[in-house]
Amino acid sequence: HFEKREITNFITTGPDGNFVDGDLPIRFWGVNVTTGGCFPTVVDAPLIAGRMRKMGINLVRFHHLDNPWSDNQNSIFNQNGRTTSLNPITLDRLFGFLAAMKQEGVYANMNLHVSRTFTEGDGVLHADSIPDFGKVVTMFDRQLIDLQKQYARQLLTTVNPYTGLKLVEDPVVAMVEITNENTIYGYWRSDWLQPLVEGGRLLSRHADSLDVRWQQFLRDKYSSQSALQVAWGNASGGTGNNLIRDGGFESGDLLQEWRLEEHQSAQATVQASQTNPYRGQYAAEITVSRATGTAWHIQFQQGGAALQQDSVYVVRFYARASGQQTLSAGAMRNASPWTWYGGTRFTLSTDWQEYNFTFRAPETTANLGRVTIQMGLEPGTYWIDDVNLTSGRSRGLLPGESIDAGNIRRLKYSERLGFHPQRMADQAEFYLTLQTDYYREMYHYLSTELGVRVPITGSNALGGIHEPFTHADVDYIDDHAYWDHPRFPNQPWSNTDWNINNNSMLADDFLGTVPAIFGGYQVQDKPFTISEYNHAQPNIYQAEMVPILAGYGAFHGVDGFMFFSYKDGDYLDWEDDRQDRYFALHRNTPVMALFPLFSYAYQNGLIAEDPAPLTATYSPDFVYRNIPENDNNGRWGKYHPYDQNLALTNSIRIDGFDGDRERLPEQSLVGPPYKTTTGELTFHPDRQVFTLQTPKIESIAGRLDNAPSESGSQMEILRGEKHGVITWLSLTDQPLASASRSIIALTSRFQNQNMIWNGTNTVGNNWGNAPTEVQALDIDIRLKIAADSLRIYPLDPTGKTDDGFTVYPSGPAQFDLRLDQLQSNSLWFGVEAFDITTSTESKTVEESLEVYPNPVGRGEVINISGWQQFDAYRFVSLHGQVVRRGPSRPSIPLDDLPAGIYFLEMRGSSGSVVKKVLVQFL
Repeated sequence: HFEKREITNFITTGPDGNFVDGDLPIRFWGVNVTTGGCFPTVVDAPLIAGRMRKMGINLVRFHHLDNPWSDNQNSIFNQNGRTTSLNPITLDRLFGFLAAMKQEGVYANMNLHVSRTFTEGDGVLHADSIPDFGKVVTMFDRQLIDLQKQYARQLLTTVNPYTGLKLVEDPVVAMVEITNENTIYGYWRSDWLQPLVEGGRLLSRHADSLDVRWQQFLRDKYSSQSALQVAWGNASGGTGNNLIRDGGFESGDLLQEWRLEEHQSAQATVQASQTNPYRGQYAAEITVSRATGTAWHIQFQQGGAALQQDSVYVVRFYARASGQQTLSAGAMRNASPWTWYGGTRFTLSTDWQEYNFTFRAPETTANLGRVTIQMGLEPGTYWIDDVNLTSGRSRGLLPGESIDAGNIRRLKYSERLGFHPQRMADQAEFYLTLQTDYYREMYHYLSTELGVRVPITGSNALGGIHEPFTHADVDYIDDHAYWDHPRFPNQPWSNTDWNINNNSMLADDFLGTVPAIFGGYQVQDKPFTISEYNHAQPNIYQAEMVPILAGYGAFHGVDGFMFFSYKDGDYLDWEDDRQDRYFALHRNTPVMALFPLFSYAYQNGLIAEDPAPLTATYSPDFVYRNIPENDNNGRWGKYHPYDQNLALTNSIRIDGFDGDRERLPEQSLVGPPYKTTTGELTFHPDRQVFTLQTPKIESIAGRLDNAPSESGSQMEILRGEKHGVITWLSLTDQPLASASRSIIALTSRFQNQNMIWNGTNTVGNNWGNAPTEVQALDIDIRLKIAADSLRIYPLDPTGKTDDGFTVYPSGPAQFDLRLDQLQSNSLWFGVEAFDITTSTESKTVEESLEVYPNPVGRGEVINISGWQQFDAYRFVSLHGQVVRRGPSRPSIPLDDLPAGIYFLEMRGSSGSVVKKVLVQFL
């Protein structure tokens, strides 16, 4: 039960790296609201906030309130060609929502820059050509930084008419996020810090600005050209022989050494073309007639290269296309497990150009090195020529480069290994310093000039150790993760043209997202949150995420979750019982049925935290030099310099970035099955089952027909079916083994009525209609609890009970019961335990209650002494049926009650007492 309470304390951070509410640590079980979901009417807001509180939600992240794609009713801006003033209509509704949340005890996480799209009306030159909502450039463009500050002042210092407080003065705001999924370093990792015309994502003026800053960085660090030459070195490492066979395609028979792969529905043809080759007589011509939007679905590749572990290799080739088209190129292992060595994307033009990338071989392969050129993103014709794979680094300075002339080129990430290690390290330091400076400036403005009193973070969606490194001067660290995020082959965020894998995360050998998000980006003295997480709808295994995230989150000491999302779309659409979006959860019945149980367990510490986390110490040199040397994960990939799968058994924390050298976890993963050091969480990859076993909560997620019997468990599945989640939670201070009141939640999948699947990976636009339907499960379970009998109450969506049924022991302190949701029509089951030897009343009260005569004749009257201490009675048959009930009285006529054994339960305000009664024929 989540009590209603008004928020009075500002959230702060404690010395142990946790959030603090007054004097007490606090954890957040939260959700996101986006677009119109940020702006319910002032009539709806109290109802929405009240339901959130009842479902265990105590934090709401306000996200995409600055979106450009909604109308004036669903954005914080007026949508009048400018983003420099706030919309008074939606601002008023936002303030009303925050005031209602405050009354219910639900805090807010306010996001500043998310999807704001700057305009010419804001005075931003060529604003319509700035991609990605201005990400990256918002971190170094002075005009855009000033516009962010202006917006922060408008939003956070306007008085809320419903509270009389500015948001900076209102403790309902628990935390502030400066910018969403933004990173300079991450964009470098994807080769995006180049002008648009060179395949990057920057306007020319922004690329020029970085060039100027880069030259100044070098002048500040090195006093002269000679000092730079000494640091970067001049000797070439050599290039070696070309490891590609027929790289110029001069054989005229391409498929003698090369192979064209087509996957899924992608289609392409290849031939040796004599039309305008780059060099020699032939070039490879690949015509893609059908693309899927996934690069690897069409691959022109060659395997068989011999590579040496830790050696650096350079791939160079020339290419052109029938238009401005994108391809990917990479190197990988040409056999299972198909290890990715490195690569990048390139944007081609109609003219021949050289493209290259470098990689470090993570293993020695006699003949398994593979170069692959992938063209499944978009249809068109591609010409490839003069493909080379060679070893060795190049010199530090290129011919003609000079610190005095200010013409030293910024390296692409994909070519970094082809240059001297110090040049690469300086490039990394430059971008990381730029990013750190932005966070410092915005943090100082928010905290000092605007007076923000609550924790502030920079950004999220961390891709590696370099990101928390840049967050040294903010208050907490945040991350994002998704399992089975939808893919859009042709149009981003299409509601019709999309697909998912539709896999269970429990079918992944190392439990999918868990090692990445819990693998060691937490900093010892800072809170750590995950402000976006979901298994995208309509993945049929989605409910598994709740126990997995709550279990591992508690074990790793995570301070807050914000599931993405609770509600998006139109501000009025809160009651339609239909799901046609990938993420919104507020009408997702199975997931929401689990929320109260796991929020209660997570917030109240029922799942133990790792008492002795592993630690990792880093030095700045390690961040600048070692990480880019070894990280080939791209913009979104998670990189750890040790086995991140250790997160399945151990918690891992960063204890600093100022070490004289790195000190990394050296432990090896033990299992499967993978059991945490606390012994409470176990992942069985062979069974596709996750179990959570603590004194007060137990849960089994995954294939319920394949669940193991865990030693010491109080709950066991005797007969299961399908994929689902069953959870049992004590509602008292007692453990499950002796709890007088507890609750079971049983959930599986859901979908709309008349939803039509196209195969198993998409429903296209056939989402169906309201209402949603939940798949019913029929399982047998065993509960181990010290009791004389159990009363099981199927609960309705508001938690109200019916008469339920009684279960008697099948053995000492064990009860076998069937949960058939086709019969009960419920996802929640209340469990009440009756023990005639240890009543919930005092022993004196129990002993003062006497029932006589007992046995009693059929049709006679039974007398009750001590009846005044109770309010009501009821007779329950051995089959669990309530056969008679009423207010407490001194005698009860049995009338035509059939002969047999019954339980007479006397109920009062402080508990109940049960007596066995034998009714017999006279």
